[in-house]
Amino acid sequence: MTVHKIGDERIAFNGGDPEMEINVVTEYIPWRLDVHNKVISYEEALFLLNGSFRGFRELLHRIRFPFLVYDYMIGIDINGDVRVWWNREFSRNRFPFTLTS
Repeated sequence: MTVHKIGDERIAFNGGDPEMEINVVTEYIPWRLDVHNKVISYEEALFLLNGSFRGFRELLHRIRFPFLVYDYMIGIDINGDVRVWWNREFSRNRFPFTLTS
């Protein structure tokens, strides 16, 4: 599961003590390229390449800074859509805007 975005942040007071409440939106990524051990077919490879190129092109456009691509940055969600991210620290994968898939 990855944190997709922070939904809401607020400070609540419990007995005079401040407590931060955060709602997060998560996304389940059951298939990741770095933990997949079997050989994939030609069609599967083309599917991953197509989705990855689209996602990384958008990431590059959004963050405007070149980055290296590794196998742990590619996955497939439960809907069969290719998902990409640019680092393992998912908390740093936040944007002040919504990214398209």
